Order: sequence, then C-alpha cells, then structure tokens
Amino acid sequence: SPNFGSAVDTGPYQYFTNFSYNPQVSSDRYNINQAADFEISLGFGGTRSDWFHVVKDLSSNDPYKLKNCGTTLDFIGQTYTLCVQLPTLSTTVDPAISLVKLYIRPALNTAYRKTIWPLHFSQVRKLKGEAGVPIVKGTSLIKVANSYGSVNVGDNFFIQGDSTNYKVVQVLPAAEDGSFDVQLDRLIQIDASKTTSVYVPGTLTSPDVRLSVDTGFTADWNTFVNSSFNSTAFDQVQYKPFLLNGNVSCSSSPFHPGSCLGFTPELNSLNWMGIYNEGVALWNSWADGGDFSNFLYSGLVRLTAATGKSYRLESTNTDFTVSADVNAQDLAYAAVANHGDVALTVWRQGTTLIGRYNQISTGQALGNPFNINSAASTGSYIVKAKNGKAVIVWDNGYNIYAIVKDLTTLASVGSETLVVSRLQPVGGMSMWGTVFMYPGNPPFSYSYDVTFGNDRAAIVWNDFATSFVPSITTSPNPMYDVYTYCQMSYCGFIETKTYQANARVLRLDTGAFQGGSISIWSYVETKTIGYVVEIPGNTPVYQIDVAAGANDNNRLVYAWNVRLSSGGDSHTAYGSVYDLTTGTKIGSTQTLISEATRPVDSLQVGAATGRGIVLWRRNDGVILGRGIDTSNSNLLGTSNIEAESGAVDSLKLTSFGDRGILTYRKNSKDVLLRILDLQAGQFLYPNALSLAQMSADSRNLFLTGSIVSGNKILTTWDQVNGTKRTIWGRVSNLSTFTVDGPKEFQISTTNEGVQYRGTAVVDNGFGFVTWLAQDKTQQRIRGYKVDLANPGALKYGLNNFFVSPLIDRDFTIRAKIKF
Repeated sequence: SPNFGSAVDTGPYQYFTNFSYNPQVSSDRYNINQAADFEISLGFGGTRSDWFHVVKDLSSNDPYKLKNCGTTLDFIGQTYTLCVQLPTLSTTVDPAISLVKLYIRPALNTAYRKTIWPLHFSQVRKLKGEAGVPIVKGTSLIKVANSYGSVNVGDNFFIQGDSTNYKVVQVLPAAEDGSFDVQLDRLIQIDASKTTSVYVPGTLTSPDVRLSVDTGFTADWNTFVNSSFNSTAFDQVQYKPFLLNGNVSCSSSPFHPGSCLGFTPELNSLNWMGIYNEGVALWNSWADGGDFSNFLYSGLVRLTAATGKSYRLESTNTDFTVSADVNAQDLAYAAVANHGDVALTVWRQGTTLIGRYNQISTGQALGNPFNINSAASTGSYIVKAKNGKAVIVWDNGYNIYAIVKDLTTLASVGSETLVVSRLQPVGGMSMWGTVFMYPGNPPFSYSYDVTFGNDRAAIVWNDFATSFVPSITTSPNPMYDVYTYCQMSYCGFIETKTYQANARVLRLDTGAFQGGSISIWSYVETKTIGYVVEIPGNTPVYQIDVAAGANDNNRLVYAWNVRLSSGGDSHTAYGSVYDLTTGTKIGSTQTLISEATRPVDSLQVGAATGRGIVLWRRNDGVILGRGIDTSNSNLLGTSNIEAESGAVDSLKLTSFGDRGILTYRKNSKDVLLRILDLQAGQFLYPNALSLAQMSADSRNLFLTGSIVSGNKILTTWDQVNGTKRTIWGRVSNLSTFTVDGPKEFQISTTNEGVQYRGTAVVDNGFGFVTWLAQDKTQQRIRGYKVDLANPGALKYGLNNFFVSPLIDRDFTIRAKIKF
C-alpha cells in the first residue's frame, strides 16, 4: 500500500518526499475480471504463437487461433475454470497429429512487475548486502556478498533477525567476486542462513531524493503522448497518459491497476509506477525494476513534455547554473582552475571570455560573472593555476594573449598582455593586383599551453608560416607589380617554410613577461622554383607537436615532435630542459625517438623535483615514455618504457608532486588509469585501473584528465549513449590503487540536452565540475559539487530505492487436456 504523502507546493512545481509503504496481506475474494490476468501462448509445429490474454484476446472465431470455449467461477472457493479450444487449422502442420505445447504466464501488467520505489530518507541504508556464507553464533566475522554501498571501521552493523547493534572494527579486502569479510566488535548472537540481509544504517537527516512535478505537467504530458502513441508498436518504448484522478473505467480498461484489480492504490504512487502499461513491457517502463542495478545509469528519471515541463526524481545535490541566464546560444566550453577552496571557471560567449568564482566545498558563487578580455577570443582558451595564481591564455587570429588572476584576492595581476604575434604567410600569387596565398592543405595544426614552475609560468606554442616571394625585388616593367611580372615572365620564386617551437616566461607576481620569446627549436626550408611548378600555398611539410611541464625548482621540461603533415611515417621526438628563472637552456637537446614507422601523434609531459617524463602515443595506439633529468637534460634509463601495448586513442598526463596520473581511453570507451613515479621514471603499479564499468557507445576525456586531493583521484568524462551525452565521474584511491564505490557516478543531473566537456578541480575532499550544457531554452555553463567520500547525486545511490511489485498474488494453476 504505497503512499507518497502530500506534496509541498512551491508554485512552479510540487514535490513529494514523505514516501511510506504499508505491506498488507489480504484474503479478499475477487471476480474473474479482477484476478484472471493471464496470458497463454501455443507451441505448435515447432513455432510459438503470440501471447493471448485469457479474458481479452480469446473471442476470435479464427480457426487458426486459440478460442475461449467457456468460463466458470467458484467465487467462494476462488476457483476459475477456463476452457480453451485449440486451433483447428494450421498453415504448416496437421493439427490432428502434431505435438502441442501450451504456455501460461501472468500478464505483464504494471501492477505485477518489479517496480522501483523511493524510500523515506530514514530507511535509506549506507550499505545493503547479504550473508555470503551461513552466519554462526559465537563468531565475530561475517562475509558480506551482493552488497551495494560502503562500510567503514566504526560503522553500526545489523543482521536481520538480530536486534544487536554491532560495531565494525575491520573491513578486509574484497575477493574477486566482490564479497568481503567484516570483523565485528562482539560475538554474533544468532545463527542465520546464507543470504540473510545485513546492513549499515544511513546518516541522512533530511530527504536526499524527491519526486518533483512541474505545475501543468500532467495536462501537457497527456497531450504530448496521446498525439504520438502507436498502439501497435509493442517493441518500442512508449508512454500512456497519467491519471488525473482515481476514476478508471474497468470496462474500457480491464485489469487497470487504478481500481480494476480489487483495490485502489494512492494516485501519486500509481502514476509513479507507470499507471497501466496494458501488458506491454516497454510501455510506461521508467520505474521498471528488472534492471535495478542500472537504474541510475542515465541519471535520475525525468519525463519531459513538449512544453519543457517535467516529472522527475531530483536530488538535493543537483547540478546548478554557473553562467548567467542571458539567452546565450553561442557559449563555448568551460575551463576551470583553483587555489584552495576557490575555483575560477572561464567560458566564452561570442568573442568575450567570461569568468566566475565558486567555492568548491559548497558550490556557491563568489560574486557575479565578469568579463576577462579586451582582445577578442576567436579560438581555444586555457586556464590553469598554481600557488594562488591563475593564468588565462587565448588566441586571436595569429596573436596569443594572457592575463594573470590572483585567486586569493580575486583581482587581476597586471593587465592583459600580448604573448606573441605568430608568423604569418607572406607573398603568394597576384590576381588583379592583389597578392594572396592558398590556405594549407592540410593546414598546420596550431597549439599552445601553459605550465607552472614556482613563481613563474611558461607559455609554450608551435608556429609555422610560408613565404613565397619573387627572386627579384622590383619589376623591370613599370606596368606590372613584381608578382604579376614574375608570373608572366616565369622568373623564379623563393619559397621559405619556417617551423618553430617556442616559449615565453611569465612572472606570476607582476603579470609581466620576463624577456622575449625563447626559441626552443626552429627549422627553415628554402627553395627557388618557378611559379608554374608550384601554386603558392601555406601547406606545411611537417607538423610540430609541443608539450611542456615544469617543477617547483622552475625547471621547464619541453618536448616536441616533428612529423610529416601528410600522414607519412617518418618522425622524431625531442626533449630539452630550461631554467625559467634565467630563461636559459640546461644541457643539450635529447632525441627521444626517431623512426620511419608508426609515427607519434601526441605528447604529454610531467615534471617533479629533479625529474621529468615525456609520454607519447604512436598511431598504433601504443603509449611509450622516457624520464629526463632536469639538472642536465640527460635521459633516464637505457630505453623507453611502455605504458600501454595498444588500442589507446587519447591520453592525458597530470602531475601532483612526485606522482604522474595517466588517464587514457581505449577502444573509444574504456577509461583507464595508471600511476607514474616521476622520480624513478617508472609505473608505481604494474597494471592499469579500469574506471568505467557500465556500457556506453563512447566516452570522451577532456582537459583536466585526473586530479588528486589527498589520496583521492577524481576522473571525469563525457559519456555518449545513443543521442544522450552526459557527464560522469569516478573516484579512485591513490594509496591502494583501487576504485571507490561499486560503479561510476553521474555528475550532470539536469540533462535537458547534450552535456559537453566536463572539467574538474578538487580541494580538501571536495570536487567542482563544470561543463557546457545545451538546456531546453539556451546554452548554459553548469556546475556540480562532488563529495569525494560520497560522490554522486545521491549520497547512498541505489540504496535510496527498493524493488517490489505493487501486488503479489498466490495462484495455483492446474491444466487438463480433453480430446
């Protein structure tokens, strides 16, 4: 007898939290149209017929189908007799001599299926499980199996049938099947069988989950589903209207759970469970408990009408809006950095970079959004922070700009400054007096990054440009400019292609640069050709990839890779070390790898005191790496290390002290983690840790990779399931190299549209995640606060729910064949 209590009316929506359940055992008598909710199917000649309802579907005179040949009811004895006549004709076999099998099952009525129900907060458990072996009185060790949730030393522990409040004194490591032993503080008082329920109480003092309904939702929803419903699409997820009241016509809707099964459930709980699905499993199936373990997989249940009004489960810990509601349709991705409990989120609207500060531990905004730049942002942008200073870098065409923010005072340090004006193409061909050059095919892939030492940051970038100018400086014919003359007279042109890897040091105390650009590597290729031989274009022969990391001693480890832009195999990766304090090179440039096969296509760099490491991915999906001594640029060890043997398609390395956290993706969806000892240049554990367990079409790793707070690692990603794209995360333990909790958790909870590019920061046991969300009416930057000890929208996850049918009837079925 479920009851959702009275709603709290906020005006725009109402919500329910006072869920209660009062199981009742009844011996009431029922008539045929209240109890005989069964279906039968015929096995005939090696084939199976459809399922036919014994009351609604056996009135046909079709000789090829089952037929009702009479019914009787002993109301007092509650015995229902149904006569079923077998088909007299068949298209494939002789009915007189063929084997007949008759199958019977309860109808797939919403009332009988396993339904997921929300619990009252006082009944939510921290851990639910069962005894993995029989419990023996007088012992103090219990094996917990098939559990959900967590248990810690000091928790109260209960055994079903035993009122004793035990205390947990030790939790032993889990076995391969997930079971684990718990040591209790006293001897167990009862014997109990295997599978006896055990639990740890929760600590909720208020509801963590509620059922919310927008005002006017029911009318809008019913209009929406009635207009799109297909009554013959039994194999598709579809929806039937909500009930407005408890009045149901049992003649038009026989066996409706509303009032046609011998009792009348409470209206709100009836709507929650799916009202009446007419016996079709996929209709109104949002609360179907058949796959309970994945109930929270796509986030909390939400039904949305065409008007945008919704019926939804909500957590008190929901995602929230970081950006202002300005009806923006052209927002770009969110980037976030932090110092202590203060996070700075940066996004772009149009060409304006906008920032906002939030408190990580609460998620609360610290002031309003503010504009960052005066020079327009036209491409990508980066924000990173260390030691209380954040550096924001963006590009405007060929120009790169930067500004420093103080995350303690929330003020700017210095002013916006130009980092560099990149090389630009020069010359080309003349057309009616205008000189132009064709764009690159393929184009050069420009990139930049920022990395922090102690009191300085280094901005690093690659560069390329083509110069295509005549071999003469003036035209002999005054009627033509020099370009037109050379095109007509076939005089020579000088083509120069310049490739660079550069850096510039930024002082964090003043926001000003320490000198000019540092040329890390440069290569110039020049040739003289005739115009008819080559059409001038800004097409590179080589692609230069750059990456860098720095340590607290202001040592910059810089890596770059030279490969063929056409996709050829030849490539060489280099590494070098620079002193950020003086801007000078330390030691000599080292060749990390030089091969004519399996080109490197991405680089990652990590740095610790005295040591750095460079990781690279080959195009066959293998990840290799090499350590480097930051005091002299010498390579560590005698050979490269192999991080992964293949199938890796993206990777991200983040450094925290002497540890490097390598997050990578395999096969488009497998998210894995490895820990590097940056001092030794080796992996701390021999194998990778798998983070994502549930099925997905793909997962995308962005920007932050994995980040560390204490011994907790937070990893976030975008997950694609069909047309849904949502933000997910997983917490793992740096000390034990194990995952926390049973599965990954969903970070985005509103999910009105595509959720894109989740990035995170952490501090003191809490995380703050931001991303770009396509909401119903506009784009927004959304945020979410993560408690690393209890991540996820619901503190106790699935333990906020239980599974039970609305009614469970006891039938005895007998069959007799009459010839």
